[in-house]
Amino acid sequence: MSDNRRDLRLAWWLSLAAGLLMATSAAGGLWVEGYYRDPPEVRAVLRGYDLVTLAVVVPLLAGTLVAVRRGPGPSARLLWTGILIYAVYNCMTVLLGSVFNDFFLLQVSLLPASIAALVVVVLGLDADDIRNAFRPCTPMRTVSVLLAVAAISLGGMWGYSALRYAVLGEAPIGSALVLPASSVHLGYVMDLGLLVPALLVGAVLSWRRTAWGYVLAPSLLAYLVLCQVNYVTALVFQSRAGIPGAQAYDPVEPYIMAVLLAAAAAMIAGLRRPRPSGPGGPPAVGRSRR
Repeated sequence: MSDNRRDLRLAWWLSLAAGLLMATSAAGGLWVEGYYRDPPEVRAVLRGYDLVTLAVVVPLLAGTLVAVRRGPGPSARLLWTGILIYAVYNCMTVLLGSVFNDFFLLQVSLLPASIAALVVVVLGLDADDIRNAFRPCTPMRTVSVLLAVAAISLGGMWGYSALRYAVLGEAPIGSALVLPASSVHLGYVMDLGLLVPALLVGAVLSWRRTAWGYVLAPSLLAYLVLCQVNYVTALVFQSRAGIPGAQAYDPVEPYIMAVLLAAAAAMIAGLRRPRPSGPGGPPAVGRSRR
């Protein structure tokens, strides 16, 4: 068995474990009374995230794992990577943004499983093969500009707000979600410390059309779409929970989602039609070659 195939099988099983843990944790957050012991506004947000995880992310991951088992094509591998980025980021948000509870061991077990799966998947990628799977006409520089705009907008808003706090003492602004200062602080840390640098790196590599740019761009787009679904769902949950000042709708979101989906569609359209694998083609996960 080749090293690549062993890595792929390991990543597959780690992802399956992460998916089961995500589904269990999300189901608990939605239906177990007292699962979260946070203030009502935080609890509503976390339950919104749980609904997206259970209804969207876990089925997507399951479908991706089925597709990878049949044959590890580039589109499945890239979606797989994006879903695992979501799993890591969302798990960190839940763990660091909620208070200690009876289900902590279940929640924290998801983090190493997701990180390990993501690392093994990325290490097993052949970036040159991924790049060759895209047509030359794929609008990589347009996608690069989008990633750069997202990074600069997010970093600029949070950076400006943090500077105003340092100079004028004004409380840092957050999103349309109603959140305590500790949750706003966590959002700043996660976005400025992880998401903005990742978007900038993806933008630079995509602009230069490097092999890893073709990996990062679609993976980050998949994550961003799921992140936006999280956000709009959390808005609805806060509004339905009767949180004072909560709004069920952010008028900017349809435009953001439309741009992200258009960029993702352009990347998908840029993929070459897969050729049937012959005797020398890559073996599917878990299947033996004769």
